[in-house]
Amino acid sequence: MKKLFFYFLLIILLGIGLEKVIAAQQYYYVVFDNLDKIVNTEGQELTNAFDQLYYDPIHKYPFGDYLIKLPFSDATFTNYRITDFDLAVFPMGDKPLNFSTSGGITVLSKIKEMEAAGKRVIIIGRSILRQSQTSQPVQQFLYDYLGVDEVFMVNTTSGSKYAGYTINGVIDDTLANGTRKWGNLKRGENNIPPADPWRWVSELEAFKVRPDDWRFTVIDWFSKVTDDVQIINYPPTDTIMGVRTHTPHSKMVFWCYGTEYLCAVGSIPRHATELWYAFNWLLFDVPKIGPYLQSVPNPLQFGGRQIGTDTTKRIVITNFGRQELKVTDVYVNNFEDPEPFEVLGPTSFNLQPLDTHSVFVKFAPTEEKSYLEILSFESNSGGNPSLIDMELKGVGGKDPEQGPIIDVVTSVNFGEVKIGRYQEKDIVIHNIGTAPLIINYNNFSNNGTNNGNGAFTYNDRRAGFQINPDSTYTMVIRFTPHEAGLTYNGEIKLETNQKGDNPFTYIKLTGKGAVAKPKMVPFPTSVIFDTVLTGYNKEIPITIKNTGSAELVIDSINFIRNDSSAFSITEGGMPEGGTPITVLPVEEHILKVQFTPSEELTYNATIQIVSNYEETPNYNIYFNGVGRQDTVGVEDEYDFAGNELFVMKAMPNPNYGKAMLEYILKGDVPRKVDIFIIDVLGNRISNILKTNLNPGDYRCEMDMQAIKLASGNYYIIANVGDSQVRLPIVILK
Repeated sequence: MKKLFFYFLLIILLGIGLEKVIAAQQYYYVVFDNLDKIVNTEGQELTNAFDQLYYDPIHKYPFGDYLIKLPFSDATFTNYRITDFDLAVFPMGDKPLNFSTSGGITVLSKIKEMEAAGKRVIIIGRSILRQSQTSQPVQQFLYDYLGVDEVFMVNTTSGSKYAGYTINGVIDDTLANGTRKWGNLKRGENNIPPADPWRWVSELEAFKVRPDDWRFTVIDWFSKVTDDVQIINYPPTDTIMGVRTHTPHSKMVFWCYGTEYLCAVGSIPRHATELWYAFNWLLFDVPKIGPYLQSVPNPLQFGGRQIGTDTTKRIVITNFGRQELKVTDVYVNNFEDPEPFEVLGPTSFNLQPLDTHSVFVKFAPTEEKSYLEILSFESNSGGNPSLIDMELKGVGGKDPEQGPIIDVVTSVNFGEVKIGRYQEKDIVIHNIGTAPLIINYNNFSNNGTNNGNGAFTYNDRRAGFQINPDSTYTMVIRFTPHEAGLTYNGEIKLETNQKGDNPFTYIKLTGKGAVAKPKMVPFPTSVIFDTVLTGYNKEIPITIKNTGSAELVIDSINFIRNDSSAFSITEGGMPEGGTPITVLPVEEHILKVQFTPSEELTYNATIQIVSNYEETPNYNIYFNGVGRQDTVGVEDEYDFAGNELFVMKAMPNPNYGKAMLEYILKGDVPRKVDIFIIDVLGNRISNILKTNLNPGDYRCEMDMQAIKLASGNYYIIANVGDSQVRLPIVILK
């Protein structure tokens, strides 16, 4: 009856209105909404796409009232500390992780700030990996925090047509839950007519995850539509599209594809569900908003007990929330007469955040039978009147199960390990019994001996010690292979006083000596020359490093695409039929590529490296550059340049020492303005101004002698919002 009364009370109180629960709004989650400009196949911006893809899926119970959209800007970080949020979502789109505000605040710095504070991060982007090739700090972050071991592109075309593909969520993964998404397909589901994806795509970024490292777990990977669906259970080590990671202080989730690539019907909602699962996985061990009652153990097991006797066990109640927890009653819903379970001590108490309180329950069976009752907690857990139940179990008429019980893995696989290196694994022995577990014997019955050398060794072997109930002991086993290609098998034998007739426990060990292989790691794998004037050239070196354990043999290095032959290999090339290039382990080969535009066009090229690198024998490196005419020719005392947003002029021009730069920002809203000087090759020479500017007229003095520019032609560049103004200037000395 008491429980029924509480339910009626609960309904009445809920009717008062949830708006009174939160006196002042506080946000715990942030999604940055100005980083990803989402466009369709025709390049048209999809203005409502951001909310559909990122904001709406998260803005559902229980996250909605605590989620805020903010721009990644100087103003935002003036008003908010990013570590005030429990979780930040960075939908990067085509921007790199070292993208910065006008005040120099980078995305990467804020992600690292969140990680150091133990806060959670989600990163989503379309070209993060490719753009990281030009930034060593970003590359190091991807490797250290996200487990990205190698980056490459996956082609999603077949001839001149787009090829369908899937992005598969790993089955049984806490986050991915086997969620399968489709791209480059016209698809419909649940009686909804088939629809095109918002954006068709010819290639996708993918990566390989650092091997044999528990911190980096694959959640999504790529396959062609024609691939066998059954292999979704066995994700490969490459073509990875998503990963969840444990960092030194936090957890992160990373996806490297654009959600708008997926089919509009079915797949986008599927990724929305995956995003919601990501929130749950990242936040499950973070203190909850409001008060939150957590009980351990649950259920409470008493085991067997003789009739006419009793025993008492403890339940630890924790307030895993951020506000005071008020427990108003704790009681047993006994359906037996006489009652076998009884709550001892106070049944009402208050707990501050993360404080604990012990509740004791007595079990006194009166019959030879199994008992199951419900223990109820009335409290304000979750911020509202709530009722939380847990089970109480016990058996009357039997002796309690006593004695030591060993719990340990029965097999350990070390995987493939290179010759000359080793791999270590922790083996945890847990005593889940009620009496001390004594380890009388702990040694190898087989240490993987081959030609007199044992492949398995202890770091610190112990025997003749005890493990108390509900305690553990960790031993570290090292696997050191001596022969490539050989599989080693070993076994650990434990003799203990564990309950039962068999005192022995065996742990199987296996590992394999990795066959020596080359591993080719070019840097960068995507080269952007930016703007180069026609008739001029610019050269960029590429390092091809062998990080493997065998010789890397390069059979050819050739262009498989070269728009208007604007790119050329000036050093380190390898034509077909020539003498192969051999790169020893840890050594590198330098390839130099030159860009010489002939017209005002955007140029692309692809170099293919053919080698004995088994994982990617035909490795592609991508190039991009923009040609621009040399239009410098100053006839007047000064020159104007401008558009509908911004106008500037420099006086005098040509200039012999000091110049006055006058500029006007039009419109009625502030804009980010970046003014700087470049040479005719597009190299940034000097910074003039970088700030958020209010509309108005401005002027500044430029000391060309202090900048130490040689005589010649230059440009003053003004980036204003998404537009650019170019003012030619001549320096004469």
